[in-house]
Amino acid sequence: MVTIYVNEIPIGSHKMYMDKADDDELKVTIPESLRNTNSYDIKVKFNLEVKDLICDTTGKDTPWAYISNESCVHLPYKDSKKLIFENYPYPFVREGNFDDVIVVIPDNINGENMKSLSSIVAYIGQDLESNNGNINVIKSSNFKGDYKNKNLIYLGTPNDNIAIKEINEKLNIKFNESFTAFESNDKIQFTESYGENISAIQLIKSPYNKDKAIMVVTSPNNESLSYSEKYLTNNNLLKKLKGDGTTIDKDGKIQNEYYQDVDENIEDNSFEKFKIDKNIKILAIFFTFILLMVLGTVVFTYKKYKN
Repeated sequence: MVTIYVNEIPIGSHKMYMDKADDDELKVTIPESLRNTNSYDIKVKFNLEVKDLICDTTGKDTPWAYISNESCVHLPYKDSKKLIFENYPYPFVREGNFDDVIVVIPDNINGENMKSLSSIVAYIGQDLESNNGNINVIKSSNFKGDYKNKNLIYLGTPNDNIAIKEINEKLNIKFNESFTAFESNDKIQFTESYGENISAIQLIKSPYNKDKAIMVVTSPNNESLSYSEKYLTNNNLLKKLKGDGTTIDKDGKIQNEYYQDVDENIEDNSFEKFKIDKNIKILAIFFTFILLMVLGTVVFTYKKYKN
C-alpha cells in the first residue's frame, strides 16, 4: 500500500507560503505480482487545474502541490533469512548496518576490479541507516584466520583471486578443473565455449561459519566479469536477479536458478517511511513556472487579438 499526502500551496504576489488547504490523501495498492521485488520505482503526476479559472494575471490562485514527508510505503515482504537475491543486500546489511562484511579481492587488482568493487559496495551502502557495523577489504593472499568467520563477498576471476579457487567445490555454479570455464550442472546446461565467456553471481552458506554467507561475483576472465557489476549496481537490473545463482552473458541474457528449497509465506509485517527527495519539489516548482509562462502567453495573445 502506498499512501501519499498532498497539500496545496497558494502563491502570493511576491512570496510563497504554505497552507495545508485540502490535506488530500491518496492510497494505492501495490499489485501482488510486484511485491517482494528488490526495489520499487514510484512516480506521481499532478494535474493542477483551478475550477472556473478563465485567466488570472495576479498568480494568487495558482495551484501548487507537494508530497508530504509523511507519505509512506507499506511493503509486504518475506520475513525470511533465505540467501536469495530477492532479499539482497541481506545478509550483508542488517538493521541498517553492515553486518561484519569482508570483501575479498584479487592480489593484483586492476582498474576494472576497483571500479566494480567501488560500485558494488556503494550500492549496498544505500541501505545503511548509520555508520555502525564493519566492512573490510582484503587481498586474497591475506584471507585467513578470523576473516573467514565473517559475511564474505568474493570478487574477481579464480586465477586472480585464489580464495575463489579454494571454495570452488562449495559453489553451485562451479568452474572446471582448469578454471577456464563454468561447468554445466543439473539446472544449467551450456557448451564449454559459452561457459568460458559468462559471468556468475551466487549466494551460498559459508562453509567457514554456519551463521554467515558468501556472495561470489566471478568469471573465467575479467572482460566477462564486468557483466555482473551492472546488475549489482542498478535498481532496474537488480530486480531481474532471482534465486541464489545467476549467469549473465555479453548480450545481457540472464539465467536465474534456485539451488535452495524456497517455500515461504509472505508475512505482511513491514512498514517503512520514505522521505521524498528534494528533487521532486524542485521539479514541481520548475513545471509550475513553465505553466505560468504558458498561461501568461495565452493571456497576452488573448488580449492582443481582443483589442
